[in-house]
Amino acid sequence: MVRIVWLVLFWAALAPLALGQTARPLAITHVTVIDATGAAPRLDMTVIIVGERITAIGPAMKLKIPPNAEVIDATGKFLIPGLHDMHVHLTMTPDPAVSRAVMAPLLVAYGVTSVRDMGGDWERLQQLRAAIGAGTIVGLRILTPGPFVDGPQPPGKAVLPVNDEAGARQAVRKLKTDGVDFIKVQAQLAPAVWQAVVAEAKEQRLTVAGHVPERVSAFAVATSGQRSLEHISPVLPGDAGLLLACSNQEEELRRTMLELGQLAQQPNPDRQQLFQRQRALQAQLISTYDNAKCGRLLALLAQRPIWVVPTQIFGRQFAPLHANDLPREAAWEQVPLSTRTRWETRRKVVIQASKPEDYAFRQAMFEQARNLVGALHRAGVKLLAGTDTLDGYVLPGLSLHQELEWMVAAGLTPLEALQTATRNPAQFLGKSTATGTIARGKDADLLLLEADPLVAIRNTQRIHTVILKGQVISPQRRQQLLDNAAAWASQH
Repeated sequence: MVRIVWLVLFWAALAPLALGQTARPLAITHVTVIDATGAAPRLDMTVIIVGERITAIGPAMKLKIPPNAEVIDATGKFLIPGLHDMHVHLTMTPDPAVSRAVMAPLLVAYGVTSVRDMGGDWERLQQLRAAIGAGTIVGLRILTPGPFVDGPQPPGKAVLPVNDEAGARQAVRKLKTDGVDFIKVQAQLAPAVWQAVVAEAKEQRLTVAGHVPERVSAFAVATSGQRSLEHISPVLPGDAGLLLACSNQEEELRRTMLELGQLAQQPNPDRQQLFQRQRALQAQLISTYDNAKCGRLLALLAQRPIWVVPTQIFGRQFAPLHANDLPREAAWEQVPLSTRTRWETRRKVVIQASKPEDYAFRQAMFEQARNLVGALHRAGVKLLAGTDTLDGYVLPGLSLHQELEWMVAAGLTPLEALQTATRNPAQFLGKSTATGTIARGKDADLLLLEADPLVAIRNTQRIHTVILKGQVISPQRRQQLLDNAAAWASQH
């Protein structure tokens, strides 16, 4: 796959806890409710949960607590909806145990109660869902397309390659029969084949999400019926579709990008030459950015039922921005040893080969992408938070909180950033009546915080308790999830 080729080029048994079951109601008392609707926080409230649903919300001094309820005194704490990570890959690691032993428990421990898996091994994803349904691992909610649909290449568990329009339609019908939740399109689809995927998905009543195909303009995608555009990054060609459409030399740069992609797949390519040409292309993406043209694109996106998932944290973490840019979060120990060793080895190679001007150049690329996120927001384009975990230095769970910080850095308010992981995903998925905000009758997927996220979005990381499907993951239980993941990771 081209994206994996570019990644390589530019880098040159403790089981998790299952959710317990209880018939007792739950009362969270004296809490400040930040419901993510945009309404002002409600102070000194009580929230009652029965089963998997919120059944009542009211002032703590007035709302009656059921006599047999479990009570959490949340004085001084803040309640927000559970978080959605709208771009993860749960089964892209060689070891199938990673998703069960590390990814699922870490996501839940960090308050991510729902994920949109953006392509992977359908069989493994079904097994993961079955384990969640059986209660053997923590029960986060998963939506998935199974394998993503892409252009000609060797088939694999995570990719369903198609060569022509007939094959594209057949692939969509097969995935519909398999029971996937939506269709994921990848970067190598030819224009007519991509159009066939979108058309057939519409006939099959399936949503299409994914990349801007490399041969297609984002202007065309905006009007196609595709529901989401993934990634804003000049680092990888398949992630640069929005920036490319903002260039006043779009077609010329597209031809260069496709040529470089073909060269990268040749046996024994000249990597140094490819690197230099790729860098020149990235520089042109920045220097040919056309505010007027980009404004037309953003206005078009804002008018359409299409959402953008920037995955800024991937763009930030992928390549070092200074000589000491080796991430050292405490959560690092929760990533499998083999994975973090590979990431660190590759990053050290890049750092050793980098000059001061290389760091400045990468910083400029990242800032250009971040500025585009801000422009999207100001234009009224609908945004979703996603991370691309588990990829280079993008840690399950924690990375979503970091993505919210980058949303604020791009110009969103803390509330608007929070909504990209709560209210907005529910709207995108057509599930606003069930999830995304805190209200009577909605799913009891909640996150209890020690500090106010509207004062500083980083406070979403100050987690006290996670509530998933009405079940309490206490501070002690949450720590055990983290400890179990770290113990397993240290041995693998």
